[in-house]
Amino acid sequence: MRATAEPTSGGRKIPGGGSGSAWSVEPCADVRKEPSGLLLAAEVEAMIVDLDETLEQYVQQLVSTGRYNNASEVIREALRLKIQADEEHAARLEALKRDVTHAREQVRRGEVVETCLEAFLNRSRG
Repeated sequence: MRATAEPTSGGRKIPGGGSGSAWSVEPCADVRKEPSGLLLAAEVEAMIVDLDETLEQYVQQLVSTGRYNNASEVIREALRLKIQADEEHAARLEALKRDVTHAREQVRRGEVVETCLEAFLNRSRG
């Protein structure tokens, strides 16, 4: 999976993050097997990515288990999971911001209870 891509017709070479790493976008045929056994091919753009040895071995290990048909499936699922994690993180952050805003409004309105922080923390530690 280590590859430094060369431009091909319709593709372009773009510097990557590491030394000597790069990726390119080039047209290729994506062949998928439907549950019915029918093979479908579609013209799509492929991305060649540079993985370090640890990631490459992990991808190969996942493919060898039979859970994935190829490295592309592993990468697609990894990206879907990253998107999901990012969305969940953003939702938690927004909820926290709403809670802080609500708490500030309560303080502004004088809706507070004086308490000893140390006593509160001791009670919450149980």
